[in-house]
Amino acid sequence: CRKLRRFAVELGLAFQLQDDLLDSYGDERLGKAIGGDILEGKKTYLMITAMSRADEATREVLRTTYRNPGLSDEEKITTVKAIYDRLDIPRLTEQQISLRFERALAILDTLSVEPDRTKRMRDYAASLMGRKQ
Repeated sequence: CRKLRRFAVELGLAFQLQDDLLDSYGDERLGKAIGGDILEGKKTYLMITAMSRADEATREVLRTTYRNPGLSDEEKITTVKAIYDRLDIPRLTEQQISLRFERALAILDTLSVEPDRTKRMRDYAASLMGRKQ
């Protein structure tokens, strides 16, 4: 049970990281509005990682952009994404997604069952990580 719980936690973290990344870098044509987390000032992995890598002036921009009444929503999103891009946040997030997903699958390998008994969980995990919206 502990191993299955660890599998679920790692997969859940990978899924949440992917969701956060898609919120900023997804495709609106696929049905996901872009930038909602930025406009709400959410403390996502992307934002927290950017804050930890940024200098003080950039951190101040990250802290205040979402509530700046002088900027349109598009300008707010563009400003924050430019910082994310400069700090390599998308790549770092993708690395974490892969790491968490691989950890989840590795946990399944440690179960004392035949590999075909975990196929449905592997397929489900793969379907979650393959989503693009």
